Amino acid sequence: MPRAPWTLLVALVTAPLLVAGCGPRPTGGDDDDDTAPDDDTWLGDDDTTPDDDTAPDDDTTPDDDTAPDDDTAPDDDTAPDDDTAPDDDTAPDDDTAPDDVDGDGFPAGDDCDDADDAVHPGAEEHCDGRDEDCDGEVDEEAVDLGIWYTDADRDGHGDPSASTTSCLQPPDTSELGDDCDDADPGTHPGAHELCDGDDEDCDGLADEGLDVDVDGDGHFPAGGCVGGGDDCDDGDATAFPGAAEVCDGDDEDCDGLADEGLDSPYHPDADGDGYGDDTVTAWFCAAPGAGYSTFGGDCDDTYYNTEGLCRWTSVGAGRFHVCAIREGGAVECFGLDYGGSTSPPGGSFRQVAVGTYHSCGLRDDGTIECWGQDTYGQSSPPSGTYSSLDAGRNTNCAVREPDAALVCWGEDVNDMITDVPGGLFVQVGIGSTHACALRNNGTVECWGSDYYGQSTPPSGTFEMVDGGYYHSCGVRTGGMIECWGGADPAVTTPPAGTFQWVSSLDGNCALSTAGAVDCWGGPSDPTGTFSSVSEGGYTQCGVHLDGTLECWGSLDGLWD
Repeated sequence: MPRAPWTLLVALVTAPLLVAGCGPRPTGGDDDDDTAPDDDTWLGDDDTTPDDDTAPDDDTTPDDDTAPDDDTAPDDDTAPDDDTAPDDDTAPDDDTAPDDVDGDGFPAGDDCDDADDAVHPGAEEHCDGRDEDCDGEVDEEAVDLGIWYTDADRDGHGDPSASTTSCLQPPDTSELGDDCDDADPGTHPGAHELCDGDDEDCDGLADEGLDVDVDGDGHFPAGGCVGGGDDCDDGDATAFPGAAEVCDGDDEDCDGLADEGLDSPYHPDADGDGYGDDTVTAWFCAAPGAGYSTFGGDCDDTYYNTEGLCRWTSVGAGRFHVCAIREGGAVECFGLDYGGSTSPPGGSFRQVAVGTYHSCGLRDDGTIECWGQDTYGQSSPPSGTYSSLDAGRNTNCAVREPDAALVCWGEDVNDMITDVPGGLFVQVGIGSTHACALRNNGTVECWGSDYYGQSTPPSGTFEMVDGGYYHSCGVRTGGMIECWGGADPAVTTPPAGTFQWVSSLDGNCALSTAGAVDCWGGPSDPTGTFSSVSEGGYTQCGVHLDGTLECWGSLDGLWD
């Protein structure tokens, strides 16, 4: 279609303008080196030279130059910078607002603890030892101060008219302000009324209830105004003078004692063996249960013994230690412990023999067990069963069952083991370097050292025999004692009388048929009656008829 004439006219008019816009810029235009602010509205500065004007830019078009700002004037605009080039101004931050770390409205300069929002000027004080209101004082006018009432009579109730406030309770005060007479400790709420015209219980009434038998047992309260007033508990009808005592810890008969006539003695039984320590007694009207026993007689309440027996039955004394047998068969040893000589085994024994550094015991089943030093094999007995036993310095002998033969072991000094005689024997006694034994026909045979004649016994029959250090003694048939050998006549000259046993080492001690102990050749005589005696050289020991053990001599302190 042919173009309209007016369209051609418009094209002719606008064409020169378009051509002019595409040509080179005039050389006389604005080049951003003036000192006045840029107010051109051109679509962007593309020059590469830095701005050296000192006035701030107020143009609204973005700078796209890449050179840094070198102005030195501080930024005072409040809008954020959106240019991407680094600021190189050196002016300081003009923000002077103080910090408030705990957010309690008080900055650090005014707040004495800016880490605690409960601490600041004007805060409430509490009884906690802190200065919450920052005034330099602690706990003053605290909101939780206690109110304390003066308790002059110390009955736990204070005077309501005299009080003080403080965080800590002062002496002689109470938190109760309800005492109607703070000068009388018997007057306060809850006190017992007395027939005296006073109001002891602070209820506004005097002597109330004291003329009434409240529990109906026919007795009026003690201190009552009528009826004699002998009832010690007018709230319990079972409590009155003459009432029967009941095992309940109360005083039913109003005599000031509880459970009298109903209690029994009990003894502490720490080891639970049924026998208590009778040195301590406690009274109970009902069995107190475990830990107590009605039986006493336990001499060692740390040692469990099902028979609870503390009596001794026999004793053997040596130079440096003593061993004894309790009822029930237990062996206990005392004194100096050489290689375990005072550490016997457990079990039941019927005889004990003490050497120098060892001991041996004859068990109930007839076997022998030894303990202590074993240098010569003296603590290593032979097997088998035996009826009699004795121990010397380092040598032991026993009568074997059932053949009644002598068997010896340990140190073979003076051929004491090599020269053991044959035949039938019933008892043996060992000396220092010799031994004597009683044959089944009552005659005595000795062997070993005979330097002083200690191994040359007299003829005749004996009931028992024992060997000493350099001598020997025996009880003849009929009870007379005869001794032989020895260098000192005082040792071999026995007392007159009839005896049932003799024990020899350095000296001698004999048990009379009446139970008295006579000693000669060094040891002294004890008093009392005995069932057993043993001469140990430095120490002598015996068992009294009541089962107590007594030792005397130079080392008696070792067995106390």
